[in-house]
Amino acid sequence: MVTFFITLWVKLLLMRIFVTLVLLFVCTLSFANDKSIIKPIHTVVSIPLRASEFVKLSAKEYGNLVGKKMKFKGRIEFAMLKMKMRHDLKKNPDLFVTDYLTPLKSDKFRLNGLWFALGLFLGPFAVIAAYVTKQEKNKITSTWIGFGVYIVVITIVVLAAIAAISSATKSCNWPM
Repeated sequence: MVTFFITLWVKLLLMRIFVTLVLLFVCTLSFANDKSIIKPIHTVVSIPLRASEFVKLSAKEYGNLVGKKMKFKGRIEFAMLKMKMRHDLKKNPDLFVTDYLTPLKSDKFRLNGLWFALGLFLGPFAVIAAYVTKQEKNKITSTWIGFGVYIVVITIVVLAAIAAISSATKSCNWPM
């Protein structure tokens, strides 16, 4: 009987470690540096520039235009932006650089790791907190997803405990 509780305790400990590692992974992805590739052109706002002319600029020329030397990361972002502009110029040749300054708000959902973790650990209290503090839509959705995972984990733990208890009581030949 004692070994049953020890193995159950070890399983619960391993499950907690697994859930913690998954949360750590999700939070790491959520808080990763997610800078837009459109960042370099925010400094060229005052210069009306056609996208067809911008695509022809080199990284060095762009650096001279902005007045700063670009670092390696900036040069990569610049190259990615030029590739995107070339692709967009095939569809619409009358693009300006200012069209890329304020991209349309994306309706794409992005999981927020902090609110997911709150929903996972605090359950319904996190959902209530998200609504009371009037969070953004993606944070509320992340909380609901975390709460859903919370419900699934609790259900699995309860079902596993019931199954373990019922198998333990069947294996014991207790007089009835």
